[in-house]
Amino acid sequence: MGADRGVDGSATTAFSTSTCTHTKNETNPTWTVNLNTSVPEKIQHIRLYLREANLDRNNGMEILVGSQMCYNWSSTEHPPPIANVTCRQPLTGTTVTIRIPGSLKFLTLCEVQIFVCSGGWFSEDCDKQCRCLKSNDVCDKITGRCSSGCFPGYHGVDCQTVCPDGFFGINCASVCGNCLGGVICEKTSGACPGGCAAGWMNDDTKSCRQPCPDGSCGINCASQCGNCVNGVSCDKTTGLGVLYHYD
Repeated sequence: MGADRGVDGSATTAFSTSTCTHTKNETNPTWTVNLNTSVPEKIQHIRLYLREANLDRNNGMEILVGSQMCYNWSSTEHPPPIANVTCRQPLTGTTVTIRIPGSLKFLTLCEVQIFVCSGGWFSEDCDKQCRCLKSNDVCDKITGRCSSGCFPGYHGVDCQTVCPDGFFGINCASVCGNCLGGVICEKTSGACPGGCAAGWMNDDTKSCRQPCPDGSCGINCASQCGNCVNGVSCDKTTGLGVLYHYD
């Protein structure tokens, strides 16, 4: 029964000559699928659908990515009818091979599913989105690591950890400015959602780290200082005059 029946989309453990591939009784029966990708893929998760009956025929089964061992069972053990296999380490290759070593063996596969994340996604279930600094950087599909570093507002090996409160930007290296009401700044750009606290204004980064110019005070620096003694500029937050004490 043809090798293509192992990847025909029929995920079942009920043996059928129309949906399962089956070798003759032979030495080291082997099944290989070419992934037909332009670049070698990094593989870690494979699911097997095996024939429910005669499971002991699968004793000693081996799974390889390219020529590298992904996973194997001992000569006295076999996988369950539905086997979710995690390679002992992520492996890169363009083929996946399943074989049973020994003489006079059968190999039956009803479906083989090989999980490879789409570009921009990673993890065993491909449910985490890459957060790379450069838009053309595709993160590692297993670890999430970005060669260009993390997108502003995130850090960590997989770029999934949000910057701690009070910090923003690339590598969370910038400190938030003075946001109105003590609100935490936006962690990507450092912008203050509700505007700046009294006495502060936006600079080019819109992060409320620029003090009001002399003679101005309050929210949005919209108020003018009064008539402070000696022409001294008022407090830029409150508008109050600055008091001096002379001995």
